[in-house]
Amino acid sequence: MGDLLRFLIISTLLIFLAGCEGTQAGTHNNSYIKEPSARPIVANLRPHGTYTLYKEPKPEGLYEPQSRVSSNIEVEVLKTDGEWALIKTAEIEGWLPMWYLQTKDATPVKEIDSDYMVLKQSATGYLYPGGPNIIELSKGKLLKPFKEWGEWVQVKIMVYDIPSVSDAWLYKKDLATVLEVQPTEGFIAKGCQIYEVLDFKDIRQTKPSNCEFQMPVEILEKRNGYVHVSGSAGWSGWTEYRNLTFNPKD
Repeated sequence: MGDLLRFLIISTLLIFLAGCEGTQAGTHNNSYIKEPSARPIVANLRPHGTYTLYKEPKPEGLYEPQSRVSSNIEVEVLKTDGEWALIKTAEIEGWLPMWYLQTKDATPVKEIDSDYMVLKQSATGYLYPGGPNIIELSKGKLLKPFKEWGEWVQVKIMVYDIPSVSDAWLYKKDLATVLEVQPTEGFIAKGCQIYEVLDFKDIRQTKPSNCEFQMPVEILEKRNGYVHVSGSAGWSGWTEYRNLTFNPKD
């Protein structure tokens, strides 16, 4: 009986110890599997307008963007690449410059209300600051700055035919006021008289028509207080120079 009792006691003790080790091992494995993940980074897009999302950071050309998102909404930042961020909304995701995010790490882009400016000399227009060139602009172009980032400005370009590049980024130093540099473009006012002839000498024999809307034009020639201008689809005509404005009210 003594040997049998000792055998039962030892066996029971070994079974109990084995059970404790298994429980501890199981608890350790479960806690490792259920380790919490890092919280996502959330930011807000800056107000004003809509922003273009691209399929990749630092796009190398002017191609159809992936999509557009409204400003002043909350987005999840998935990752960053230099000055670019991959963001995600409830519906879409894509890349955009970080300066459109309201974060402490991003230098913000500024919305500006500027008069029309004139290009001092021929210059390149870029898709984004430091990005690929998308248009070559000639001296005298009339441009409307509407965003500013560091030494750069984004400008609206006068467009006569579609498709055409309607905005680009330039260096601020390339722009001057209309008093400093003579523009090669302008706007003719609604209601002004236009002589739709090619030769200036034919104006006296031509009945003028009235301009039905404010029209962007390119200046071709000046003569005796008149200016020869051209517009979209090959249109051209003469009007008095005083009918030309370089800073229209939108």
